[in-house]
Amino acid sequence: MGLTLISDFKKRSNVAFEIILIVSLLFVFAIVSMFTYSYFSNIMDDVTSDPDISATATAPAERFQVKYPTVFDTGYVIILVALWLGAIISAFQIDTYPIFIGISVFALIVVLIVPPILGNAYEETFADDTSSGLTDTFPAMYYIMTHILEISIFIGLSVIVALYAKSKMM
Repeated sequence: MGLTLISDFKKRSNVAFEIILIVSLLFVFAIVSMFTYSYFSNIMDDVTSDPDISATATAPAERFQVKYPTVFDTGYVIILVALWLGAIISAFQIDTYPIFIGISVFALIVVLIVPPILGNAYEETFADDTSSGLTDTFPAMYYIMTHILEISIFIGLSVIVALYAKSKMM
């Protein structure tokens, strides 16, 4: 009985792990996407100013440069929604006991230390003059990363509800 309860707790503590995983993936994707765009834009400035390279040769890269922020900003939102839905679906796959809801809520409160740290690191990274224009180029990414705590609370609570509500539905 005791080992079963410990094993069950480890399965149910996925809420905390899922929140950390989702927030970390979003943070890394946002940082990499924005710095890649910045680096690519700097290279494109040099390439387009080179008189030896024709406009025909640079046209595909220029189109990519124009579409990059929209594609990656939209992709970022899609990744957030996909991770959130994946977390909810995985919560429905785990057998739970209602006794663990208190432990899950406590674990969620403890885990909510990580999102503000990553959100503040994101804001500080893009607050200086060299990269401040990037936040205007990726508005959805900026909004999500500056409100990551609220989004994490919403995701965590929805996973907890999915984790324990299914016993009431069946």
